[in-house]
Amino acid sequence: MKNRQPHFLANLLGCQPAGADMSPELRGNVRQMFTDSVLQNVDLPAAWSVDVPAPCEEGFLSSCCVLTAAPDIRLIFGHGGADAPFWSMGLLFDNDLSVAWLFVSEVIDNAAIAAIGREIERIDEYVHAGYTGAGRLAAALRFTGVAV
Repeated sequence: MKNRQPHFLANLLGCQPAGADMSPELRGNVRQMFTDSVLQNVDLPAAWSVDVPAPCEEGFLSSCCVLTAAPDIRLIFGHGGADAPFWSMGLLFDNDLSVAWLFVSEVIDNAAIAAIGREIERIDEYVHAGYTGAGRLAAALRFTGVAV
């Protein structure tokens, strides 16, 4: 984690209400701000990227970004909004129809950000160990008790 946690947490909390009740333009702006904040404040492993979600990825979390570890390994991170008021991170698999949840928390704070960082490191280790397919990685994470 880069040394800007209070500012990062404020940005994340400010993006929290970007739900379906917002206009598409405003929701897109909030998601871009959320994505930019993650990109600027989270130390990602080499070759990882952070992107605004594609329309097919938007249904999982109302305020979110997509972290890409490898061409087929994409994590979605964000807040579920009023219907699911949790911060979560999950691995998209099965042609983006399923999610293996890696992290879920009611609050976003320094401890939660540290836990997210550890999950990112863990996924990077799996990718370097040869788990480059999302379905195979999801199965391994569920088998080892890391994901649900």
